[in-house]
Amino acid sequence: MDKKIVIPTDFSDTAKGAVDYAVAFLGNDKSEVFLLNAYEPPHMGSGMLISINDILEKESKSSLNGEIKRLIKENKLNGYKFDTISEHGDLVGSLKKWSKKIAFDYVILGTKGASGIQGALFGSNASDVINCAEIPVISIPHGYEYKGIKKILFTVDGKEYSGHKVVNELKFLRDTFNAEVHLVHVNTPSNKPYKENEDHMVFTLQRELGVADDQTQEVYNETAIDGLNNFISQNPDFDLVCMVPRKESFIFKFSKTKAISIGTKIPLWTLRD
Repeated sequence: MDKKIVIPTDFSDTAKGAVDYAVAFLGNDKSEVFLLNAYEPPHMGSGMLISINDILEKESKSSLNGEIKRLIKENKLNGYKFDTISEHGDLVGSLKKWSKKIAFDYVILGTKGASGIQGALFGSNASDVINCAEIPVISIPHGYEYKGIKKILFTVDGKEYSGHKVVNELKFLRDTFNAEVHLVHVNTPSNKPYKENEDHMVFTLQRELGVADDQTQEVYNETAIDGLNNFISQNPDFDLVCMVPRKESFIFKFSKTKAISIGTKIPLWTLRD
């Protein structure tokens, strides 16, 4: 694969699960993995702040080194390079800063529902990262174990793509893992005026990705999110759900305050157009 992967971590079980997924997902390739810990001190007086920052920095670096030692002990390094990044600041700002220094190819992010329902809801941290990242983000639900990628579900929103990046990324996934690509389009009352364009988009994707008619589904629901959730619940054997996040899209809207349901316990790969 030969990629540069950044994995944000807060050293929780959820974050460690994302690291373990990445190690299994990458296999024995030449990828370089960066573990990023962004830390922020609590609000307090300026005199105390300097001391707290020093403590947090030491704890961050020590915990990052501890995570590398865990991977070595569990024989999960597979011979490729791991680097660590300890950064004072919020997660999104830290990712933006380091993305300018290092041309990351992917973000792999562990997620746990803000509601406490593990793996079912993606809260503000993941939403912020997906919203702001300029590269694909792979969100791994808490507790998910990598079992290979044989079936990929791509959600079609009927909007034209600006170039070939989306289709090329899907081809890369299909060919790398020898996987099947399936398409699903959720038809809602609000997108009825765009039905003809959506049908054309589905046909184009079928042709370019080699997707058969029996691997293409159209479902009906009042909302796209509910329709997608229902479809995944009834078809839980997909290994990866892919979609293109668009701020104006009826399929995927992100919020800083409201966790957004995107299915059950299946990893989500958000592509970039």
